[in-house]
Amino acid sequence: MSDDIKERIEEAFDLFLNQQFGLFLVRGEAEVVRRATGPRWVSKVYVAGMDSIEIGLIEADDKGRILDAPTPQSVVRAIAEQSSRSEPEYSEDPFAGLGEELADMFSGEDEELADMGELLHRIEKLVSEGTTESISDALQLYPALLEISDDKAPVLRQMGKLALAIGRLEEGAAYLEASAKECALHGDVRCLEELADVMISLAGEDAYLNSRLRTLVEATRQRTRPVQSFSKLSMLRGLPSGIVQDIEFETELVGFESGDDVTVEGEPADTAFFLKSGILKVYISEGNGQRVVRASYPGEFLGESSVIPGAVRTASLRAVGDVEVWQIPGERLKELMDKYEELNHRISLTRYYHSIDSFLFSHPTLGILDVETRAELVSMLKEIRSVPEGTVLLPAGEVPGELFLVLSGSLVMGQAVFGPDSFVPMSDALHRIASETDIRAAEDSQVAVFDALRLHHLAVKSSPEVVAALERAN
Repeated sequence: MSDDIKERIEEAFDLFLNQQFGLFLVRGEAEVVRRATGPRWVSKVYVAGMDSIEIGLIEADDKGRILDAPTPQSVVRAIAEQSSRSEPEYSEDPFAGLGEELADMFSGEDEELADMGELLHRIEKLVSEGTTESISDALQLYPALLEISDDKAPVLRQMGKLALAIGRLEEGAAYLEASAKECALHGDVRCLEELADVMISLAGEDAYLNSRLRTLVEATRQRTRPVQSFSKLSMLRGLPSGIVQDIEFETELVGFESGDDVTVEGEPADTAFFLKSGILKVYISEGNGQRVVRASYPGEFLGESSVIPGAVRTASLRAVGDVEVWQIPGERLKELMDKYEELNHRISLTRYYHSIDSFLFSHPTLGILDVETRAELVSMLKEIRSVPEGTVLLPAGEVPGELFLVLSGSLVMGQAVFGPDSFVPMSDALHRIASETDIRAAEDSQVAVFDALRLHHLAVKSSPEVVAALERAN
């Protein structure tokens, strides 16, 4: 996001707080968070001169409209809660009373492992010895290297090569598959093909042909094939030919070279794109840098925020190799959406697909999901539904057929209240368990509706780690 937008948001925060509370409250630095409905700006709010008393958050959209903020009641409650707490007392030694073994975890040899150079040196030494035992020892060190590596694909590939070299075929294949998922995230077909060569050379062609890695390689190759004509776009499949022709008439075929930025996060959104050929990496801001959310392949529709007047880009798109797109002005696309209800529905749903995908990627628990699992989860989205206060979404005693992600408002399940960005009822949907109580709207709300049966099938075929992450989503 640009500094200009950040400055405008912080001015809006200051104005609101000053109007509501005078000089009593101040804010921290504004930063972007990913909600299910899209990116939002938030700042922590404190009592002026007392940073230890955190009141809550103030939140706005990228136009500076305040979406959530402290109220006089929440300010009083936060101060009262802080006053009731006594300051904790610490001894000089933070490990006093915890035992020597716990203290040893933060000293000596393990402290040296935090240094990447030392870790690489130890791994290299063990691998160079070339024995089954030394390579096994090296593999035990690799997870620590994985933790501190920005690019995980080459680390996982090396783990796979070593495991295969000492005959641990199942483990090696799993590492190569994990590396392949990282390559697929970046749209790196060459990386995938190199992984295939590694497995064939070390485990044999039969092992590769029967592996999950081969499935990933073939699926990615298939996805990279250019779209032959505008009418073949999957986004438009099933629309009457007259609508497709009206859209195509407004488009222009534009080319980009490898490394070109097609869009930049935070800049005005005035055009949308249908990807004809090539691959685009999708980046979002995180801290002081950027992270790749996913790769977009031929046939995909991007830039849907351009139909909203005054909107800005919510992600950056960068070309991987030569890229061609059919480009259409956002205002013309909006006119066509107003004219054709089915087109309006498809583009609106695509906007939620992309927002929810970015939300899952940045989620503190669901962020561990690989790009393939995340894409499968997003593909379960059926519709966006508005529900009036008191509406029963799931009666007690029924097995959930739908999973709800709260976009605005709140849902009630027994005594529990679930606000925005909450999945309801996640555990019951995962395990096909009948709900003990009604699930109803506590107020006028909007929810994203997912196919709960498909979610259950995903849980059945996934690892325990993936299921545990889904269960902890709230």
